[in-house]
Amino acid sequence: MAGKTKSVDKAVSANSTADRAIEILLAFDAANPVWTPTALAQHLEMPRSTIYRYFNSLKHYGLIIEDRDGGFQLSAKIVELARVAKSTTTVMRIARPHLERLAENFGEFTSLRELIGPELVPVDRIDCRHHVRIPYLRNTTLPWPATAGAKVMLAFSSPRELEEMFKLFTPVAYTPNTITERKLLENELVRIRRQGYALSNEERDEGVSGVAAPIFSGGRLAYCIALGGPSFRFVGNNLAQMTQQITEAVEAITAELAKYEL
Repeated sequence: MAGKTKSVDKAVSANSTADRAIEILLAFDAANPVWTPTALAQHLEMPRSTIYRYFNSLKHYGLIIEDRDGGFQLSAKIVELARVAKSTTTVMRIARPHLERLAENFGEFTSLRELIGPELVPVDRIDCRHHVRIPYLRNTTLPWPATAGAKVMLAFSSPRELEEMFKLFTPVAYTPNTITERKLLENELVRIRRQGYALSNEERDEGVSGVAAPIFSGGRLAYCIALGGPSFRFVGNNLAQMTQQITEAVEAITAELAKYEL
């Protein structure tokens, strides 16, 4: 019982530390863009030594900067975080009608995804409405990229980002269709950049195919839209219509996002 109490106390202490750091950050606003440790200590009724300790931590993480007069203000990193938050909220609102249109036209699993590290994180999704469906879509590029979403996100990443990702990859033949040689995969990425979308034909899971296309924000790759489902529906004219409509959708979303960039 004593051990459990100690664990709870530790969690409460950790939360208290986070709460104080957040409280300090929230003290910066339009009326108070700059704080000295002494003034903020009085404002928040905290010891000045505590404020100094938190200021040092926030400065270490690049969230605040010190001016020549000894005052502190929010850094450009905060602006970048605000841009990301605004972009994520905005992209969901802008992309949703396009996702709904694609889902209505094809009935497949439709998703908006963001590449965060090696993970393709779903931002929004609409489930398949067909009786024959896949139970899930893979959400990661690791240990080896084989889905349409993973390939399109890599194809439009910067050379430096792509090289860093390749350091994390280990070739895996998920299926007989998986491209396991780096050179062949790089050739595939060149083709994807040229045509503006990626295809996966049973490369990650047998019987499952997909198509994906990139969304750009601030001049760089930010998200992608992906369709996935049973391979027998990703053929012929149906696939041609998918690639046309998904590329039109991401182009429209990219253009709309440009109006909201900070």
